[in-house]
Amino acid sequence: MATIQFKIFYGENFDRCKMYRMDKICLELATYEEFATAVLQTIGTYFQGKSPREVRIQYRDDEDTFVSLSSDSDLLDACRCLRPVPNTEDLYRLIIRVHGSATPVAAVSTEKTVAEKRRSILPPKQLNFQDSKLSFRNTSFPSSEPSKFRSPLDVFLDEKKKAVEAQKQQVANARASFSECELMCSASPDARNTRKPVLWQMPPRGTQQTEL
Repeated sequence: MATIQFKIFYGENFDRCKMYRMDKICLELATYEEFATAVLQTIGTYFQGKSPREVRIQYRDDEDTFVSLSSDSDLLDACRCLRPVPNTEDLYRLIIRVHGSATPVAAVSTEKTVAEKRRSILPPKQLNFQDSKLSFRNTSFPSSEPSKFRSPLDVFLDEKKKAVEAQKQQVANARASFSECELMCSASPDARNTRKPVLWQMPPRGTQQTEL
């Protein structure tokens, strides 16, 4: 029959450890309350007076992430993360951590506590430097500049706009040249009295056109 070896870490920095064994079939049939009670009994008087709901128990999964246990389904998930103990037969191990509080401590409150401890032991100059580091870390920076990526459609439209502007400039130059020519023609008497030569004229009625 397969046996599970629980390696239970507890303490302020999880520097304490105790071992507990249970048959695999018993773990699969146990409820979370029964399992948590067995863990607390193994630890002994360290969490004396606390119920299973007043502590937080975590197990290490197959990705080395510690996952909290709070229900029977969580306990079944933990059974799937058992690891065989090398050089043994039908012996599996599961790493367990036990916290003294059922809810995790917020990171902000922890940082505030550390800052208060520093104020009590650091000299004024070093204290100002440490506080400036904390305020700099909590400063929100403006968002980054928008992306300068331009799609093929944007490039095509820009080229067309440039072509239209160039054509507009050509039309404006042509109009300016035409206006200058009109002004010169209206100001010059020779140009005003000059008639264009007649290249061909319709023959009078009743006359026969002679072939050349």
